[in-house]
Amino acid sequence: MSKKSSRSIVGSFNLLSESLRPDKEPVEPNNPSFSPAPHHTPRMPAGVVAATERSISQLREERDQLRARLSNMAPDELDPAILEPSPIPDRLPDDDQEGFNALVDSISAEGQKLPIQVRPHPSKPGRYQIVYGHRRWRAAQHLGVKVRAFVVDLDDRELIITQGLENESRQDLSWIERASFARKMEDGRIDPRDIKGALSIDDAELSKMRMVTRVISRDLIETIGRAPKIGRPRWLNLAKALESDPSREADVRQTLSGDKAPTSSNERFSLAMATLQAEHLKSSDEIDLLTSKDVRIGTASFSGSSVTIRFSKDHAAPLREFIRSALPELADAYERQVASNRSKKG
Repeated sequence: MSKKSSRSIVGSFNLLSESLRPDKEPVEPNNPSFSPAPHHTPRMPAGVVAATERSISQLREERDQLRARLSNMAPDELDPAILEPSPIPDRLPDDDQEGFNALVDSISAEGQKLPIQVRPHPSKPGRYQIVYGHRRWRAAQHLGVKVRAFVVDLDDRELIITQGLENESRQDLSWIERASFARKMEDGRIDPRDIKGALSIDDAELSKMRMVTRVISRDLIETIGRAPKIGRPRWLNLAKALESDPSREADVRQTLSGDKAPTSSNERFSLAMATLQAEHLKSSDEIDLLTSKDVRIGTASFSGSSVTIRFSKDHAAPLREFIRSALPELADAYERQVASNRSKKG
């Protein structure tokens, strides 16, 4: 058997350009391990690695050109049963059933408007792995219809970078999903320069992603879930709390495994954070005061019978007055809580 030639996304773009010229016949990949698409629509071949590797910005520009050309190509229609998820998943378990139901209703009423992208399975002839479009695939499975897909020849490295480039323009991936995907790219020995370019992040952001995914185990991240409303600051706080005492992860796991654990990933994160903070508040400690949108407005220090709140400069004056006016109501709420607790014990 002949040795498989090295392939790159760049080669895919360049060879696709050639295959779409009116005076050229479509170029097919020369790889016996790949099975042919079940239809005769043009396939996008990967080609040979360029002598000089191109930058991510060039790849991104060529990807946009590719998208424009794809509008003139007819996708394959594949049976969802012969498709498998990407070997490098970029999503965490999804608890947004309402959003998925809306996608199913849309495809049922109007058809699948945007094709997904797949590659021939590297070891299972006649099957395919999804590069991106997993939710559309799941919707097609649910409806029992074929899924419209472009078939692209990619090796593992190219598949990961292609997913990263696609994720750059997606707004529905949460911060922890992007951080987890960056970790998986690094585990796949993707160059940090390519990771930063594919996800449009800088060294500082990649460093924060590394810290969170290094301290918080993959199992715990998956248990919490995608938590779309939880941004970088709160994930960093959770990681810092666990870094100071790694043994506390067992407490968080136990809390989240209970029968009363929330079904929402956002609430599971909040419960995990509350579990860690409950122990910290027994001694002198300081926590960040964050709004629901992860805006840091100050800190609160707890020591014995004292609580000290320090406001950020931009919020000091209005927050001081707000807390002053809210204290009577807070005292009443505390009194009601104490009375409620007594009645339950009685």
